[in-house]
Amino acid sequence: MAKTLSDLRYTMERYVQDSLDNQNVINWCNDAQTEIMLSIEIPDAMTLEVNNTDISYPILTDNIKRISRMWLASDRQQGVDRDLQATYRLYGGHIVFSHRFAQQDVLHIEFYRHLKHFAAMTDTIDLSDRYESLYTSYGIAQYYDLPSSIQRMGEQTAKRLYDKHYTRHMMIKEQISVQYLMESQPYTIKGGW
Repeated sequence: MAKTLSDLRYTMERYVQDSLDNQNVINWCNDAQTEIMLSIEIPDAMTLEVNNTDISYPILTDNIKRISRMWLASDRQQGVDRDLQATYRLYGGHIVFSHRFAQQDVLHIEFYRHLKHFAAMTDTIDLSDRYESLYTSYGIAQYYDLPSSIQRMGEQTAKRLYDKHYTRHMMIKEQISVQYLMESQPYTIKGGW
């Protein structure tokens, strides 16, 4: 089951034994997500029905980071394993090609996507639940960096706890980066040999 920001907040509150502001939790999780998004590429895929009259097609997602591969279903049905070599642009929720397709077909698009931006405590994390500590360690570190925490604990104690949790966050980030690098091959083979 996907973890929500409320779940992450509960984990952080249990650790720091203090109540946390919802907006702080949302901001911390967005910051952690932005950091990891620079290090990993999350693969995704979609299909589009194309025809010989249009050059612009609506895409169902606005979180495309970059397209890694496109191919036509008709090529695969004929036993041809080749990428579609076409000039295109992503603009205004559409993919716009410079030329029309020769016939009606199904275009398969493999792409890397952005992680979502959190806006509410009910939002779920994009990464696997096993990586929830990426968010919680970052949030706990940020908690210890709050002026109220520094004033209550003393600067040295708060700094030591901040460093401990931020270091943990960076180690988890590195593990996730390596994991996604190993899983995210630039090309996949569709079907069998």
